[in-house]
Amino acid sequence: APGPVSAASAVRLTPGRGFLLVLLAALVVLFARIIAVFLTPLVLALVFTTLFYPLYEAILARLRGWRGIAAFVTCLILLAGLLVPIYAMVAVVTDAVSDLYEQARQGGLQALQEQAKAEFDRLRGSSWFRRIGVGRNWKTLLDKQAAQAAPAIGAFLAGVSQDTVGAAVSLVIALFVMFYFFRD
Repeated sequence: APGPVSAASAVRLTPGRGFLLVLLAALVVLFARIIAVFLTPLVLALVFTTLFYPLYEAILARLRGWRGIAAFVTCLILLAGLLVPIYAMVAVVTDAVSDLYEQARQGGLQALQEQAKAEFDRLRGSSWFRRIGVGRNWKTLLDKQAAQAAPAIGAFLAGVSQDTVGAAVSLVIALFVMFYFFRD
């Protein structure tokens, strides 16, 4: 029959305990990576729920204790208060981009390019311009710069679209969590 276990032998790190410790550490790291996606929406939901809890209580009193409906109405009010300014901003930006496109399509870009070429030709005739040794073929230089900028612009737009989708997902998660924070 085995005797009593001493405190020193109970704490001793055996290969089996070491394996379990490494496995536990790996699971904690994996769990942290999984939960990181939800951390920002969770914190936002907690903050918004705390800030707008008096609004929820007022709506709850008007709805005579219907907690689920009061939470839903509160989330709708917060969503409208968030989406209306965003929609207005997107509408302004869309109109500006549309106007820019229309100007470019109607020859505004060509007129701007001709104006820039005329200005470069005027500068090219000056003595200081020749002294600094700037090349004479501006069209080639501008075309080369535009070709180099195109991939950067594409990468920027791809990043913006990914950020937009991520923000939309975070908003949906935050609203879902806020609903249950208000309700419960």
